[in-house]
Amino acid sequence: MTLNEIFQTLKFLSKADLNSVKEYLESLELNFNGFEDFLLTKKSEKGINCPHCNSFNFKKNGHKGIIQRFLCKDCHKTFTSRNHTITFSSKKSFSVWKKYIDCMMNGFTVRKSAEICGINKDTAFIWRHKILDALHKAFDNRIVSNSLLCTDDMNSYVDLAKTNELELIQLKTGKSKLGIYHIQYINSYHSMLKNFINRFHGVATKYLNNYLVWHNFLNHAKESYAEKTTIFADFVFTTEKVDLSKSIPLRPALPLVA
Repeated sequence: MTLNEIFQTLKFLSKADLNSVKEYLESLELNFNGFEDFLLTKKSEKGINCPHCNSFNFKKNGHKGIIQRFLCKDCHKTFTSRNHTITFSSKKSFSVWKKYIDCMMNGFTVRKSAEICGINKDTAFIWRHKILDALHKAFDNRIVSNSLLCTDDMNSYVDLAKTNELELIQLKTGKSKLGIYHIQYINSYHSMLKNFINRFHGVATKYLNNYLVWHNFLNHAKESYAEKTTIFADFVFTTEKVDLSKSIPLRPALPLVA
């Protein structure tokens, strides 16, 4: 059957049948470059579970287009490999998401990323923070209790050390070294962080934690660029996050520490 014959056949389909065709075509686009296969493979490595109740007791429940659906035997809700991930409800293909990951690995601005990926700049902004929210999980609980924290004499560090059960060494004003303890490294870190943040022409405090994670991953993770790109994609695409796009701009500002 030629393409023209297919178009002619579509004219005689009912509205319900046309919607079915539309869903099927959308599923093909979503799985472009094997997105669905990638998600299923990565989630299978950890063990697929119901995103609604976390049960592992489920069965296959047909397809939506070519996308596999599952039915939880405990809560009786259906789900796919995309539920509660950052790509859930996205109409963009795997190739676009991977291109956006490359933009983030290069630290590009929202406007430049949007131009490269062919998406709206508002979408690029939302994607940035969905990705960084997911990446944030990789840095949760990274400070071990009883670790040593060396700082200047700012009072707020006392509460920080107490809350996280850290040993605190504070240097007097104007001093950067005390025996074996020094803060030259953190001064260098501050300089790198400022250079990273400045390219974005101002960052709202409510997003600052995400930019810190992004900066740390790009500039301080020991893996190679290729390895970090793989980690970025593998972790971000399969990590469960449920924040809605519309909730991201509504986040409260972080309190400023005196």
